[in-house]
This record gives sequence, C-alpha cells and structure tokens, in this order.
Amino acid sequence: VVTVRLIWDQPQAMRRDTTVTTFVHVLDGTGRRIAQADGYVEGLVPINMIESSHVDERLIPVPAQSVPTEVQLGVYTEKGVIRFQAQKADGTPLFDNAVRVPVTTGACK
Repeated sequence: VVTVRLIWDQPQAMRRDTTVTTFVHVLDGTGRRIAQADGYVEGLVPINMIESSHVDERLIPVPAQSVPTEVQLGVYTEKGVIRFQAQKADGTPLFDNAVRVPVTTGACK
C-alpha cells in the first residue's frame, strides 16, 4: 500500500467555481502506471470551497509483484477531464501537467 497525503494550499488564481478531481498514479521503475486513486476532493464541491491546509489522504493498494518508485499527481476538471496546468516555482511547465514524487519508506514531506 502506498499512502499519499495531499495538503491543499490554494493561490488566489485557483479560487474559482470549478469542481475538480485529483489524480494520484503510482508508477513502477519503467514509468508504467501500476495503481491509481483518482477522485474528488471533499466530495463534489467547487475548488473555492476547499479550505487551505485541507488534508486529502489516499491509501493505494499496489499489486504484490510490483515495485512502486514514483507517484504522479495532478488536478483536472470534473467536466471535460481537462488537466490544470502544472508548473515549477519558476513557471516552467511540468510534463503531462503532473508533479512526480519519488516513493519513499516511512514519513516524508
């Protein structure tokens, strides 16, 4: 099981009346998706209703023979399945509009 804890911190630009879904994909060493936990945050509510510092924790079962190495995270609209633009702090776009985080054992930030 891979545990992912998403902590919301919304800039003003994200405060719009749009219902969103987060995607959390677990990848193996080849970049292949081996598990996922896509879903709404706080149910079907607009993004402007989600409180900053809200914690969304997902427990994602991984097949026994698989070795998770990375988690891919992002947000898309509930209607149309259009991903929100993801970028680095310097404004450089991220590939596939997703953040990639290595899987570690134990607690991490």
